[in-house]
Amino acid sequence: MFTSRRRSGFTLAEVAVAAVLIAVLAAVTTPVLNDFLQKQKAQTTADKLSAIATGIAAFKAAVHTTTAATSMVYPLRISYLANAIVSTNSTSCKGTFGATAVTSWNSNGPFVSFYIPADSFSTPIGMVQDTMVRSPTGTGVGTLSIVLLSVDSLDAVDLDLVVDGGDGLTKGTVQGSWVVSGSTHKANITYLVPHASNC
Repeated sequence: MFTSRRRSGFTLAEVAVAAVLIAVLAAVTTPVLNDFLQKQKAQTTADKLSAIATGIAAFKAAVHTTTAATSMVYPLRISYLANAIVSTNSTSCKGTFGATAVTSWNSNGPFVSFYIPADSFSTPIGMVQDTMVRSPTGTGVGTLSIVLLSVDSLDAVDLDLVVDGGDGLTKGTVQGSWVVSGSTHKANITYLVPHASNC
């Protein structure tokens, strides 16, 4: 007497149908996932730049060059927000901090919750230069520019969209200029932080 044996597993037709369904799902979801990851890079960078701007304001409110409470200063370097200053470090007006500022920093710092190395630091869209550019260079009201060089053109557009609503690189908080080298399109980006007339 013969008994029938039941085979386990999938037939070739079932495997083929499953493969086709997976391919269709991948074709539909991959562009959406790539777009999400691209936007997430810009959002993470914008959050970090915003935290630096907040840290600059906190630094200015807490670090004093003299014992007078009105002698507040801005840092020349972003790394001064995370790393204790010394009396010979420069303010944004290229003066030095002095002993009172060092004491103020030690009592109130650090001014960001993440590590910032002393030369430049990485964001998902590129490297941020440590030195900020003050405009105007004197003691007038203006901006401190946080600079990112050679940012991919898509990342630059996405960062502008996240921060300024997509108003272009000629106005708003995120500004920049396009750099074209052969077939490569990049942008040099500045993230502008307002400053008062203090150094």
